[in-house]
Amino acid sequence: MEDQRVVLQRTLIRVTSKLTKLSKSNLDHFGINGPEYSIIRNLGHEELTLSELSLRLLKVNSNITMMVDHLEAKGLVKRIPDPRDRRVIRVRLTEQGLELREAAVSEHNRYLTDLLVKVTENETEQLLSLLNKVESICDAKNG
Repeated sequence: MEDQRVVLQRTLIRVTSKLTKLSKSNLDHFGINGPEYSIIRNLGHEELTLSELSLRLLKVNSNITMMVDHLEAKGLVKRIPDPRDRRVIRVRLTEQGLELREAAVSEHNRYLTDLLVKVTENETEQLLSLLNKVESICDAKNG
């Protein structure tokens, strides 16, 4: 019989894939994809470097650069030089990006809450605790 911890890994991948697909469908009407949404959500009213975005999103810098390029072409973000170090480029949301963020984050949070309404508060807390434990184990192995 297969160890349930092995089954856990496959289940996590399957559930992540399904949630990603549903999220993509919900974000489509905003004209952005999941990774672009993540950048917009993380920026908020902050100005972050590409490296800071990479760390927050667990992506390599080159991927972040491409995503920021797309968002910049859409008029949602702009690059600005760091006032303390001209070699550093920061990214911030434009007015249009801030408006989209406000609408998209609010709508997407509502969508996810409705989607997962059958998961109780207690179950959510338990699942988050277990997933944080799994993440810590992974971080310890990668560290």
